[in-house]
Amino acid sequence: MTGFIPSLSMLRAFDAVARHRSFTKAAAELNQTQAAVSYQIRTLEEQLSIRLVSRNSRSVTLTDAGRSFIADVAPSLRNLANAAARVRQRHAPSHGLRVLVMQAFASLWLVPRLPRFKVQFPEIEINLLSQMGGTDRIPEIDFDTTGVDVTIVYSSDTTGWRGIFTERLIDDFALPVCSPHILTTGAPVREIADLRHHTLLHAINWQEIWPRWLAHAGMPSLRPSGEIQLQHTAMTIQAALGGMGFAMAHGPLVQEELRTGRLASPLALHLPVREGYYFACRQEAAELEPVMTFRSWVRREMDQTV
Repeated sequence: MTGFIPSLSMLRAFDAVARHRSFTKAAAELNQTQAAVSYQIRTLEEQLSIRLVSRNSRSVTLTDAGRSFIADVAPSLRNLANAAARVRQRHAPSHGLRVLVMQAFASLWLVPRLPRFKVQFPEIEINLLSQMGGTDRIPEIDFDTTGVDVTIVYSSDTTGWRGIFTERLIDDFALPVCSPHILTTGAPVREIADLRHHTLLHAINWQEIWPRWLAHAGMPSLRPSGEIQLQHTAMTIQAALGGMGFAMAHGPLVQEELRTGRLASPLALHLPVREGYYFACRQEAAELEPVMTFRSWVRREMDQTV
């Protein structure tokens, strides 16, 4: 059709289908029904008079024309999204900086330090959003759907994150922590075998870490006197602070509690893990002043953490 200009919704639908090779996954990403996404692709094909995708019962593949079209469409969508991010940052600074972090990172590390940021940079308002569990990656589209400007991602690798600027801040490691009160009133903990007299606190979203740490310590068959399951690591640390038992902590997140004596770590055995904490934002937003200011501040704080 001569002069036909596809709508943005059609192009976003096609981009999502091309990336996922699935109408179902594309619909979930766009928060639409599968039928709506399929309709937009079919309408796009009819208006272009070109078949872009081949559908079968198991998968969706791109035709030669579809592969050629997505090669042009994807960069254009990124440019539009980046332009929107730039104009929002430059001409609507009153919204502040929207930051998305996992719940444990927010409560244990970031929130206690935010007053220092506010003193140093009173002109930047931080609007904090948190989510339960780690975020092992954040696709570019998530910055649109969540409305966030920057995020701290817990991941093992950020290679190949299209359109995303990432910077590794610090490596993670696991270590057992408890309230100092346990060490003065309960059974002594001088060696790893002494944990059999204590309760272990398990985070459901980090369930494997205690077995991994005990295997690393050479005592995979150790059985504690009790075990408690809690939803996430922030809860286990709060329970440890309350004297309920030993929690396995993300090392970088509890250094302030260890330094001030609110937590103790009598067993000096750290378990390195593959994951680390990454700063992430849109590629085009990385050079915007509020983003650069926040990134530099987080990096300085991290450098002082361990």
